[in-house]
Amino acid sequence: MKNFLSCVALLFVTQIYAQSPVIEWQRALGGSAVEVAQSVNSTSDGGYIVAGYSASNDGDVSGNHGDTDYWIVKLDNDGNLQWQRSLGGSGEEIPIPIQQTSDGGYTRRDTLPPMTAMSAVIMGDPMPG
Repeated sequence: MKNFLSCVALLFVTQIYAQSPVIEWQRALGGSAVEVAQSVNSTSDGGYIVAGYSASNDGDVSGNHGDTDYWIVKLDNDGNLQWQRSLGGSGEEIPIPIQQTSDGGYTRRDTLPPMTAMSAVIMGDPMPG
């Protein structure tokens, strides 16, 4: 269902007087199953990092491990796919909102319960135990 970003990652330019927004670009990403975006954040290179989940293993999605995986997508400033990662195991993974760190990496937001193995992977730490 290539609708992962069709409603979420629209880049709008508005003028100061609340005029109608202008869509600069729009992209639909995903595969043949379900994709849901949970968070979209800008990155230091002018692009976007998108976090959500996917049940696909085709189209723009590769590396699904079963059921729904945590899906991270990096887009450039024109909305073109730069890279994607499917993270998870054979069960259902819960999406974790992420943001860019000052050193250019990515980490989970601190509004979630204590660190899990999944958030350790996102931050680049070795998997626990």
